[in-house]
Amino acid sequence: MEIIENLLFGDNVKYLQCSKCKVKLSRVDTIVLHSTVGAGAISSALYLGRPDTSVSAHVVVGRDAEVFQLLPFDVKAWHAGKSFHAGRVNLNDCSIGIELDNAGELQRVGDRYYSSFGREYSPDQVYTTEEEGRARYWHSFTEGQFG
Repeated sequence: MEIIENLLFGDNVKYLQCSKCKVKLSRVDTIVLHSTVGAGAISSALYLGRPDTSVSAHVVVGRDAEVFQLLPFDVKAWHAGKSFHAGRVNLNDCSIGIELDNAGELQRVGDRYYSSFGREYSPDQVYTTEEEGRARYWHSFTEGQFG
């Protein structure tokens, strides 16, 4: 893939319209990665591009490495909310928002794992963390999302 005039080009890139964001970024020096906590890349990308929502992103990366670009990289997206990092605030003003298709935290019921929207995931798609002595279960990312 390559970036030409703030757009991604490559075999796996598709373009969607997000007309609600129009403010140009004066500088970009940060990338913010999010998980979509959604049912799929295309449904998440369509949601982020809807004019009646208060969120957006520059790209959504699917589990099979398919990429949906909603905004050019020189346009401000609404992905970081009321954010701060390293003494800076309003990260939307200086960052690219990349959403990774992922169901997020899962609930374990017996030996089965379910998303907040009711989809079941096999154990090979789950990783476990421990926080304060309690196990938490998460949908794994794929090699295609980072390759």
